[in-house]
Amino acid sequence: MHRLPSGSSVDRRDDPPSLAASLVLLAVTVGALGLGYAVMTAPAIVAAFGAGVLTATLVTVVHRVHVEDRDLR
Repeated sequence: MHRLPSGSSVDRRDDPPSLAASLVLLAVTVGALGLGYAVMTAPAIVAAFGAGVLTATLVTVVHRVHVEDRDLR
């Protein structure tokens, strides 16, 4: 096994990272995954919102035509 000289300036750290560093890395990873998921699902959310607006517009037009037709009789 290779040994470093006692006066070596090389700092070897075999300790695991601190809890704070692990939590920061976890938060960054979860945040990146969440952002990726939001970007991937954004078109579906916009399409669903558009379908809702289209449905509401169609129902409003049909209702107004029905009310106007009833008032003319």
